[in-house]
Amino acid sequence: MKTMEFKYLLLELTRKINDGMNIMLNDMGSRYGLSALQLRVVTELYKEGSLPIGVLANNTLIAGANLTSICKKLETMGHVVRYRDPEDDRRVKISVTETGLKIAGEMDRFYTAKMERISERKEGKSYSEIIAAMENVVEILTLFNEKEEGEA
Repeated sequence: MKTMEFKYLLLELTRKINDGMNIMLNDMGSRYGLSALQLRVVTELYKEGSLPIGVLANNTLIAGANLTSICKKLETMGHVVRYRDPEDDRRVKISVTETGLKIAGEMDRFYTAKMERISERKEGKSYSEIIAAMENVVEILTLFNEKEEGEA
């Protein structure tokens, strides 16, 4: 495969992965009146527990100002709570509520069951093979983004 062909395929496939994830999140989020971004926040807190807003922004790839707005809406809906870190009152932390945990848990169970059904149809392709291929793509992109000597 030529470099140019690889570059365009990589762009197309990453776009398709992103689109597929957004469709999946929007579909599940619509069941609860949540956007894909709101659901990403609830899911990240379900997985990681309470997080400072900066860490949550990094983990979800949502800009800080946008994340603050999303968290305010989620707090109004009763899915998260924002509070000052007792050890450093300059830091705002976000935690998922019982309602948010219920939504994330239902989503987790739904997608786990669906992935198990899909994996039964995907003969010969294990999760570890898929993850290894995706890690290779991440490694290629990381190397691509490294600054070479003399590069601005």
